Amino acid sequence: MLIPSVAISLAACDDNAWNDKLDGFESNPPITDVKTIEYTLTDADYAAIAVNATNVGLAGEANAEALTAVGTQHYFTDVITATDYVPAFLESTSFPYFTLSEGSAVKLTYRETEALPELTTTLASAPAVTLSTDDYQLVWDSDDDYVNCFTPSMPASKFIPKLLPEYFPEAEEGAYAIVTSQVSDQEPVFDTPDNPEEPSYTHTLVTAMANGTYVIVADGNAATTISKGYGYLALTEVTSDGAGLNVDEDAEGIEFTFTATDGGYYLQDCNGRYLSQSGTFNSFNFSDAAPETGAVWEVTINDDGTAKILNKAVSKFMQYDPNYSSYGSYADARGVLPSLYVKSPAAEAKAPVAKAPLATVPYTTEYSVWQYAKDKWSAASNVAILQPSDYTEMQQKYANLSGTLPAQLLPIYLAKKYPYAQADNIVYVLYQYYDGKATKYRCDQYAYDGAAWILNNGIKTVTSQFVRKADGWKYDPSVTLVLPVGKSMEPSTTYYQACVDWVYENIDKPLGSTSIKSGLYYVTSYGNNEYYSGTSAFQNNVDLRAAKAKEQYPDGYEGMTDDQIVELMKHRFAFEVMPGALKTLHPDAAPTPDVEVFFTITFGVYTGTNATYTIVYKVTAPATFEFVSCDWWENGVPAE
Repeated sequence: MLIPSVAISLAACDDNAWNDKLDGFESNPPITDVKTIEYTLTDADYAAIAVNATNVGLAGEANAEALTAVGTQHYFTDVITATDYVPAFLESTSFPYFTLSEGSAVKLTYRETEALPELTTTLASAPAVTLSTDDYQLVWDSDDDYVNCFTPSMPASKFIPKLLPEYFPEAEEGAYAIVTSQVSDQEPVFDTPDNPEEPSYTHTLVTAMANGTYVIVADGNAATTISKGYGYLALTEVTSDGAGLNVDEDAEGIEFTFTATDGGYYLQDCNGRYLSQSGTFNSFNFSDAAPETGAVWEVTINDDGTAKILNKAVSKFMQYDPNYSSYGSYADARGVLPSLYVKSPAAEAKAPVAKAPLATVPYTTEYSVWQYAKDKWSAASNVAILQPSDYTEMQQKYANLSGTLPAQLLPIYLAKKYPYAQADNIVYVLYQYYDGKATKYRCDQYAYDGAAWILNNGIKTVTSQFVRKADGWKYDPSVTLVLPVGKSMEPSTTYYQACVDWVYENIDKPLGSTSIKSGLYYVTSYGNNEYYSGTSAFQNNVDLRAAKAKEQYPDGYEGMTDDQIVELMKHRFAFEVMPGALKTLHPDAAPTPDVEVFFTITFGVYTGTNATYTIVYKVTAPATFEFVSCDWWENGVPAE
């Protein structure tokens, strides 16, 4: 038991506690690990950030849910920012490089949200209007000869801008509106005479079948009609799912058609369906002329159980079912067989006759988006809105999208709608979205990258720098660069070649050089080093040998001493060449609110012997680098 206890006692002491008693012993200096690394956060890293104890305390109860969301959504927000919540992660063992020492830098790549384009919200909340019969009467300039839709001769593009001021008399510049209208590719024919001659028919009592299903036989003999395969019309209403409902005393607007064939006359609905039933029927006799083939009539059921036929078309009420062929008997659950009187138009001679409904054309529903600008309404540009047919093509049961369907289907929709899109084209897509409770318009912005349509969901990828200082990791957008000396060393070659290129473009070309390898002026014939400031992308250093500078371009240094040449090259490097290279290589560098941004560059110099110096620049404007200091001057700046 003694040995383990001694071991424990020794382990509890400082490693150098005994050695400090020995003459000449020196403690080992602390191990340092200073590096500049690049790192991209993983999904696991976001989860670790969300549960980090320091971060939980920083978020508090007010932002606890927002912090949890970062762990599941895997991006930062304007509430939980990388600037505030990454440092604790870098200090923790969850970060693979948590042992890095003071002076280290991490170029961290991560995701964060940015504000979505304001137009997506504006379009989604735009007021929506549905054009009415009154609107179409204005379009056709008639209370009689009109149809409830636009046609090729009366296009929506011409008339909607004239109708919208009535809906939005005080529209402001830039306002949007969504319009629902009816559109047909056919023209109507208004051929009803002003004073149509009323046909004269007699009317007979027609017995209704059980359960209130009213049946009219259009031939004189029921048995003959059945044997010949003629049909009968059950006057029924239609529900939203297409199923028939029995007509009661309050029902109105049932449509059917008289049709003439060899052997008799019979009834059919507007889709050509003949409803076959069995039972005993009274005849329906025509005393004068038979109804015109294809004539459309409206049946109105009165409160007293009687009915009348008006010479007026109404909307379709039933779908054709070619498989319908059932015959059977019915029992009246109420024990009453109500009577139905079918009156001829002659009996209602004073009934008004409307022209327009007789001139019907097939139409489809169409949605369109309009913008008010410069005192007029015009079709909105760069805006697409899904049509009813689009939802059908997407195999949606209802005219909306839900869940993740927009992200899956809209890129396909856009590819078909814009087959010749160019890179960087932007389209705002409006669509109906069902969130489980209600259906509302939603708008997404998509951009074409040259190959596919990409959703702008407000998430962007950014790279920021965090630097380990004495008091821990801090967000620091400043850049620290070390340019090692030696052939083919990166990033040195990239930066020095940028310096040489700047000298050629801004100095040699104005002097008359036509090639970077001309060797006529400051840039040598190799095209990878220059003696305007001494940068070399071959040796990856700054060559300040005055003799080599004069050898390369004697006229450039005529009459100058070696010290003057060296001082001039230093000045050119610090104030012209390196800032020019940084502008090329860091075009996105910009000042950051509340944090000064610096570029600190350590580089090698050759004057016959090697030396290392550090130069510092401050970013004062986008891609603008202002000289701060360089330690090859005694006070960091050139003498006056």
